[in-house]
Amino acid sequence: MANVVDGYGGAIALLGVVTEDDDGVDDYAQDLELGYPIAVAGEDVWVDYAVDEPPLVALIAPEGKILRGWPGGVERDELSGHLDDIIESTADEVGE
Repeated sequence: MANVVDGYGGAIALLGVVTEDDDGVDDYAQDLELGYPIAVAGEDVWVDYAVDEPPLVALIAPEGKILRGWPGGVERDELSGHLDDIIESTADEVGE
């Protein structure tokens, strides 16, 4: 996903969210060279987004509205297509 998001020149942000706060999270992210930040969230956050069990990929608008979600993950082409649509519709809204 980081590779897909990188292709949008900063127009899209990626955040990984984990449920446990242990010292291994930062090391894990660095070992994998994820290239995006990792946040720790309590169970209430997962419930807010109707996640029964991670993983979940979700497109979330800046105001927190869920635009689309994929329990279990999403393929690169499908994610790119949705991101393209969002960028295009946003550009249309601002008259670009």
